[in-house]
Amino acid sequence: ETHGGEDVPVYARGPWSHLFIGTMEQHTIAHKMAYAACWGAYKDRNGCQSFIKSTTTKMTFPKPNGSPSISTFNFIRIIILFLLILVFV
Repeated sequence: ETHGGEDVPVYARGPWSHLFIGTMEQHTIAHKMAYAACWGAYKDRNGCQSFIKSTTTKMTFPKPNGSPSISTFNFIRIIILFLLILVFV
């Protein structure tokens, strides 16, 4: 059984590693990771910074000028060559 809540050894080093010391139950590891990373239910806890900046994003697409590009012709040429190879081989 992999999700039975057994005690597992945890080895951690670096920021927030003090939460992961020694042996602990499996189900607590995910909660401690979310707490340290300010994810999910822990995103509004004290100590979490808001990294979301309110900006407006406007998507722009190039306007077609009526003539296909060279890459379009190269792609079509490769497809035709591939089909010819399939037919004659």
